[in-house]
Amino acid sequence: MTQFGSTLTGFHTADIKPKRAVQPTEAEEGAGGRSGPPAVELRRSHRFPSSDHAGRFELGIREEEGLFAAAGGRRMTPVPPRRATIGAALIAMLVALSGCSSEPVPKLSVALFQNRADYASRSLQVEITNLGAEDVVIRRATFTSPFFETGGSARHLPYTLTAGSTADFPATVPAALCAPSGAKPSVTLTVRARDGSDSTMTLTPTVPFNSLASLHAQDCGRQAFERIARITPAAHLRFELRNGAEIALLDLRITPTGVAGVARLVSTTGTTLLIPTEGEVRPLDLTVTATSPPTTLTLDFVPSRCGTHVISEDKIGTLIPFHAVAGDFSDAYFRVPVSPVVKGEFYDWVGRYCGR
Repeated sequence: MTQFGSTLTGFHTADIKPKRAVQPTEAEEGAGGRSGPPAVELRRSHRFPSSDHAGRFELGIREEEGLFAAAGGRRMTPVPPRRATIGAALIAMLVALSGCSSEPVPKLSVALFQNRADYASRSLQVEITNLGAEDVVIRRATFTSPFFETGGSARHLPYTLTAGSTADFPATVPAALCAPSGAKPSVTLTVRARDGSDSTMTLTPTVPFNSLASLHAQDCGRQAFERIARITPAAHLRFELRNGAEIALLDLRITPTGVAGVARLVSTTGTTLLIPTEGEVRPLDLTVTATSPPTTLTLDFVPSRCGTHVISEDKIGTLIPFHAVAGDFSDAYFRVPVSPVVKGEFYDWVGRYCGR
């Protein structure tokens, strides 16, 4: 095994090349490994000019709920560049020493975050940046956090990360642990040295947009509500004509679990695809206890906007958002997904509505 020292050197964000999103090749999906050159999709570099952040946006954008999802038609605020925090991650690097070798220390930094496309699949991205002058073979990448019951593993590895480049590796988010400690998250990388030996290094990642805390709050808020009641969307949409316009109706079954306690659905809001007919926010004020009867709640929608790519670019438009009071959460915020069938019905309806 190769020994890595803990010497760190400075770097400049201008040296970082555009990031690459790692995608599985057919060989990977069939054989579980990469046998040829890596298949990557070049993506825009997430860098801002130092003197002007206005009008330049990173992939994650905050919305009014304090999360970091972009929402069409919503107020959007430029997010500071993630690269500015890489130095802190390097300073916090903890290197695991094993064996002896004169191999140079790989200059790597890591980050954990979510893209909008990760919400529905409950994934996050393990971002790895090679700040050194030599290519590094990443054999394995795992992460742990006090927010989750277990650790997680990044997919599409091994991968050769070329000098000065950044790549994002998807990983499934483990189940939430709603009584976390104060420990920080960590990422452990297994890298292959030029002599063929494998070594590990553990780093403290940056967490852009406070994304793990936001994800954890959503998970635990939903857990607190679902301890008292479950929300089940109907198997199909209903439609109704109002003033010549076709309105989409989604029925939700609210079923108490029988567990003692009180939960209250406060409101629902619009999404990037849908908006309640009442406007951006629809008050609900529905209180549920262990003795409450099952209730059907009907939400009526119109499209939030009509555009050329409104459906093809949709990622979170059919995740129905709720604000609730439950357990220790005075403002629990979580999203309830609909089935693939209902998602398709929403898309068909938006096409009809916007094409009339």
